Amino acid sequence: MSRIIARLGKSTFILKRDEIDYIESEHNYIRIHSGDKSYLLKRNLRDIWKELDPNRFIRINRSKIVNIDRLKEIKEVENYNFRVILDTGTSWTLGRRSKENLFKAIRISG
Repeated sequence: MSRIIARLGKSTFILKRDEIDYIESEHNYIRIHSGDKSYLLKRNLRDIWKELDPNRFIRINRSKIVNIDRLKEIKEVENYNFRVILDTGTSWTLGRRSKENLFKAIRISG
């Protein structure tokens, strides 16, 4: 998937994959974050995850998908738990199951 169509009010936006910072789940919706804007779509995270390039996007926990190019830091916090920090400063705890996939994706993309 190279583009995502998103509506915001009466406007329709075409988001390029590279413009996406991260995607988060909000019940039966997803919110796509791009720069200082966000777009709410009636889709679920699992379905959009299947459409994204796994070499460019990683699911870091049950409710977040991150653009690998937006990663700034992966910080070990305690007891082998990690925190993912984006270049915007936004951060989350990395899910235990996602740790191996994240490190593998970084090696592939870098």
